[in-house]
Amino acid sequence: MTASAESNRKRISFLWLALLPAVDVLLAWAYLAAPTERFDDRQAVMLAVGSQTVFWIGAFLLAWVLRRFLSRVAVRPLRTALSLVWWSGLALAHAYFVALWGFILASRHLPPGAAAFLLDNASRVVRHLVQTAPLLAFAFLLVVLLLSWMTNKALLSLQHPFLEGSPRHTLVLGFLGLVAAFVIAPRGVDRAGAAFMGNSLSEKQMEVRALQHIGSLAVRDRAVVHASLTHRYPVIVILVESLRFDLLTRHPEAIPFLKSLRDRHIGFDYAYATASHSNLTDLAFWYGQYPLRGTGFEGFPVDAPWRGVSMFKAFHDAGYPTAYISSQNEKWGEMHNWLRTPEVDFYFHSEDYQGPTWENQDDLNGLVRLIKQGITTAGKVEDSETIATALRWIGNQPAAGGFFLGMNLQNTHFSYVMPPDAVEPYQPSELGFRAVYYYWPQERKEQVWNRYLNAVYNVDRLLERFAVELKRRGIWDECLFVVLGDNGEAFYEHGFGNHSGPMYDEVVRTFGVIKPPQSSRMDPLGIARPVSHIDIAASIPVLAGLPLPATFQGRPGHLATDAAAPVFMYSNAIVRQYGIVDWPWKLLVTQYPEERTELYKLDDDPAESNDVHASSQRQANYLHNRLGSWAATQRAYYARGAYVDRNPPIYSWELAGKGQTTGVVVTDREVKEK
Repeated sequence: MTASAESNRKRISFLWLALLPAVDVLLAWAYLAAPTERFDDRQAVMLAVGSQTVFWIGAFLLAWVLRRFLSRVAVRPLRTALSLVWWSGLALAHAYFVALWGFILASRHLPPGAAAFLLDNASRVVRHLVQTAPLLAFAFLLVVLLLSWMTNKALLSLQHPFLEGSPRHTLVLGFLGLVAAFVIAPRGVDRAGAAFMGNSLSEKQMEVRALQHIGSLAVRDRAVVHASLTHRYPVIVILVESLRFDLLTRHPEAIPFLKSLRDRHIGFDYAYATASHSNLTDLAFWYGQYPLRGTGFEGFPVDAPWRGVSMFKAFHDAGYPTAYISSQNEKWGEMHNWLRTPEVDFYFHSEDYQGPTWENQDDLNGLVRLIKQGITTAGKVEDSETIATALRWIGNQPAAGGFFLGMNLQNTHFSYVMPPDAVEPYQPSELGFRAVYYYWPQERKEQVWNRYLNAVYNVDRLLERFAVELKRRGIWDECLFVVLGDNGEAFYEHGFGNHSGPMYDEVVRTFGVIKPPQSSRMDPLGIARPVSHIDIAASIPVLAGLPLPATFQGRPGHLATDAAAPVFMYSNAIVRQYGIVDWPWKLLVTQYPEERTELYKLDDDPAESNDVHASSQRQANYLHNRLGSWAATQRAYYARGAYVDRNPPIYSWELAGKGQTTGVVVTDREVKEK
């Protein structure tokens, strides 16, 4: 090759390597120059730019160090191993940046915390992509491998032959690196990302802070609410995706069956989810625990010693046949690790369904079948099929005695699916435009809102038909029947759509109803104070006459009293945020993508449109201390490994609203030691 050709090749290589961070810079400039309604989080843009720039600077420095080191290493296996590690990292970096660029281009927005979210939830995003859109995942893989190959070639052109092999090996090494990362991701990538993002307090600091906030000790409230049932009853508990609290006020009625059920039984005006996204809220409910545990403790490893006792195990140990039947793919967020367990006698989710699933129905059929057979993929089962599966399972249970059935329905998840016989009273509702989860064109809000209402209306019809069939089989009257939204759904009330973001009421305040067995003779009860989902979870075994599992953190006795009680929340998806509702006040503390504190007085401002944090500093400080005490105690409990031999902390609420610091109620064992 001539000197001129060699020089041109080097120029091209330099241009290519410089282009990678330059793309981020150009995107940042475009978004920073855009009108504010198109972009509201400059920190996320700077993180996107900075992370890529810093990565490539570090990559080139590491390349130089590796070249010097490997030139002195004669052991070929070591050279090969280090090469594989290098290309794995390079492929992962490309995957991260491609995902970030792709989201920006697809949504025309950069959601708050998108860069941090992708890093902090790397394996979940990859698995979700493979499970729900295999064709897109395949295209994504090709792009990543192509970028890695081009980068490798550019590096070698700049006389950095520090690796085993040449550009032709990049595709193999990059592919192996991505596969390896996919396999180890639940234990590796997520935890590394969480550690990188960090927490505001070290474990030792959290323990000290928790002890500083402990103001009183009390024995755990294990009051039994109407637990006078003397034999087993059928228990059916249904989580419905994105079921907002204010559906009760829609005209025409969006949920007439559920509304009538609520009016006749136990209804909740302020049922608060523990988070704004399902992979935390669902497991928090089924296990009766707050999702906040600390860095490395937010996932659901199979062998997690802090897992505790699920609602399924409580009923299974009492002799009930148990089942979990879900419309969603429970491998999202590794939820299946804590749901597909020995105490669940029958387990069904979308991967067990033999028909088409609605999130991947547009993919090439052959590719879908290939990936289904070789890896794992499935979208969501249409809810009428899920209910039919539930009825078949119920039909196989003994006529005498009870059973426990947990369900998860998903037709109300964006982009809102209609069953075959759908009725659509809310119009216009056609999504005849490109709509991306969390950010879709705000000017189309009416169509999206109507589409959601139609989906909700049809799920209500499905539940009514389910109840009619249970009544026909002689089950309905004496069953304990619970319906609860796992989270809410936003429609740009605060600048975003759907959920997974900030914990405003439209996202975390949900519909909830409990229908007890007829023989319990419980009067209709409307609970007009804030109640956490974990309180509702703790009430279910108690209402069935079972002992409350020791690891449940909810208080069933709270439902039978008028005592005020704060509700704690924690989310770690598009934002990392902590929240407390201590009626009528609500405090939100955001850690990323920006540090921010908000305070709302819900009785005067139910829409959370007037942040009074600056003008109500005393109240904000009081709530901040209570929230800090809760968060610190939760983290300290898990940091000490106390979950191995102690019940989780329970929080005393007697001083709520009186301007005093509320203490942590420790476990029975610790009270005896005192």
